[in-house]
Amino acid sequence: MSEGSRFQMSQGYEILPPKSGQAYPIPCEEWDMLKAKVQRIESSPSFFDTAGGILAGAALSTFITIIVGTFNDPGQEIERAYAWAVVVACCICAALCYYFSYREAKTRRVQTSEIISQMELIEHRYKTKNESTN
Repeated sequence: MSEGSRFQMSQGYEILPPKSGQAYPIPCEEWDMLKAKVQRIESSPSFFDTAGGILAGAALSTFITIIVGTFNDPGQEIERAYAWAVVVACCICAALCYYFSYREAKTRRVQTSEIISQMELIEHRYKTKNESTN
């Protein structure tokens, strides 16, 4: 090679060759099956789903008690105020639980989509090599 065609980098990077190691050949049908299974991964209900449901149920049952008129007798203004406080607090906490559950599920979906993207990148690499040899 001539002196003008040498590759130089201004930062002085050393380009390392990939290390050799063991690999498992996998048939395309099995690869496609694994990819399909990763796409179907669903998360089980989390703590936030359960807690949100319990809190929403508590808010609803207390609200129904207020609406039915259990606390309409004279002298029960304090109990009615407490019941409204329970409804409001449970609604707020249930909404927060459902929000955190949504965020957690969104994070899980992102993780599975990243796995699928990596699998498709590997597929593309091998498809490119096979297409160039044909």
